Amino acid sequence: MSSSKFSLHPYESFIPESATSLIIGSMPPYRFCHSTVPLKKQDVNFFYGSQDNHFWKLLEEIYDEQFSYENTAEAIAKRKELLKKYHLGIADIVKKCQHEGGKSSDEDLKEIQYRDIPTLLQNHPQIDTLIYTSDFVKSHFYKAFGISHNKTNQDKVFTIKLNDKSYTVKVLYSPSPTALRGLGKDGQQKRRQQYQSFLKGECDLVFSQETLRVTTIQTDLYWEDSVANRAMLEKKIRALEETDVIILPEMFTTGFSMNAKELAETMSGVTVSWMKQLSKEFSVVLTGSVIIKEGNHYFNRMLWVQPAGEVLYYDKKHLFSMAKEEETYTAGTQRIMVDYKGWKIALFVCYDLRFPAWCRNQKEYDMAIYVASWPAKRSYHWCTLLPARAIENQAYVFGVNRIGKDGKGFDYNGDTMVIDPAGEIWYHQEEKEHIQQHILTKEHLMTVRKQYPFLQDRDTFRID
Repeated sequence: MSSSKFSLHPYESFIPESATSLIIGSMPPYRFCHSTVPLKKQDVNFFYGSQDNHFWKLLEEIYDEQFSYENTAEAIAKRKELLKKYHLGIADIVKKCQHEGGKSSDEDLKEIQYRDIPTLLQNHPQIDTLIYTSDFVKSHFYKAFGISHNKTNQDKVFTIKLNDKSYTVKVLYSPSPTALRGLGKDGQQKRRQQYQSFLKGECDLVFSQETLRVTTIQTDLYWEDSVANRAMLEKKIRALEETDVIILPEMFTTGFSMNAKELAETMSGVTVSWMKQLSKEFSVVLTGSVIIKEGNHYFNRMLWVQPAGEVLYYDKKHLFSMAKEEETYTAGTQRIMVDYKGWKIALFVCYDLRFPAWCRNQKEYDMAIYVASWPAKRSYHWCTLLPARAIENQAYVFGVNRIGKDGKGFDYNGDTMVIDPAGEIWYHQEEKEHIQQHILTKEHLMTVRKQYPFLQDRDTFRID
């Protein structure tokens, strides 16, 4: 095999929407890059698919999975499923090179051209951890991009600054048989323990639902002035500490208005674009409701905007007849459960709170969010029903309301609340503007549900 023949990396980066960690390797063996060279019997035509590479065997052990080592679509799909499940992406650093003498080791890669990892990370702002498969990647990351790795007090763990963002970097012991021999007589155990710590430990924190940081913004709103409200909220958002989710009130650009004809935006309008831009910039979910027009219909739509640009939404089901909301807006017909960082989250808007059947948890969600413009004169109901929803559904409940007086003269007390799955009120803020971060743990959620297994005795039903 000629050493002068260039090898092009055979795979595009595989980065699921949910990926928060990116595995970065080097280059597949020569035979994977040239269709004229046959693969070996147990090769799988995917990242690290060489039968001589121990990567997937290590993942089998730490995740208690079982992979096929035949080159089939099913074998590849199973590997992709695991990556998605544990919020992992893959993007090798080498884009093109020469395999010296057709050999497969990193040391035999010559005339290397690099993949544009900085741009890739910029396009996937949810990623905060880089996992190198060898020291080769670390040295070439510096060579390719001039990025220095800063030591931490943990072995083979570093930090880097890239695109004005800090990343944690973890350097694995190479999964190649040659590298295993270099680790000494206890090398196999040493490598397995490191993979367990760096990969399983990392994914357990993200996927096994250990923590979620949620920030509530209780604020007054400018009446029917979306420009002023966006400017005011952006100033608050830019001052926040790092968080995972930011919750804004109902109709946060306008206040609770029936003037939809004048105020409505589209899904390609200014507010959605503004939310996407901030979500990407700060790697955070933004959620709250706005007035949206689709065709000839107006919706009180709760948006859920994720850092990668994905926009999910829930259209308010129960329209407030006392304000004749149903004369202006079209009711939603579907409940929405979003899955973010392993947390299942139900979205609701204001008046939905009064309808427990609609909000019933059929073991579908860990947390429910109610955004509202709930008037002060009925604040007792709000403060009573939020804990009730938490208790009966054994889920965290967030109720985020506005303060101040709107253009119709209605007063709002705020009363933003956070309630734990047992019904304990963790946070309750009346009347004044307040911004607060709340840290949720899945451990507490599971403890409550295990101690009081009421959900298993729930009635099952369907709402048509």
